[in-house]
Amino acid sequence: MDDEGFRNLCRETGIALQVDDAEGFAQHTAIRIDDVDVALHFSEELTRDRIFCYLDIGRFDKQCVDAAMRNLLALNLSTGDATPGSYAYDPLHNNALLVVHVDDPHRLDGQSLAEALYAYVAQAKAAREAVFSFLC
Repeated sequence: MDDEGFRNLCRETGIALQVDDAEGFAQHTAIRIDDVDVALHFSEELTRDRIFCYLDIGRFDKQCVDAAMRNLLALNLSTGDATPGSYAYDPLHNNALLVVHVDDPHRLDGQSLAEALYAYVAQAKAAREAVFSFLC
């Protein structure tokens, strides 16, 4: 896949998701789905066979970092490779993230990526409950 192919895939995905501005999604590659912020990143210079998908699980107070990190680690250990992606901590914004690598994007069309994003959003929402229900 190249940059133009990625933009086209995002445009098709935006149409499948029925967003108001599919062209804007193709250019900015960030969207909010069912109360979850989702950002897609692709760089043909970095890797042509993978899209990086970042889903914002939520922000927490700085005094809760240790508890949040324990919860994220527990999620990573308990899910292993049974679910796509890994849970991460963004220290710059104090956010928990679900990070998914979408391999072989050239095999996807807009509808299949949209369906995958819906599945990732559901996973992020479930993780949100697990991470934030036991914070300080």
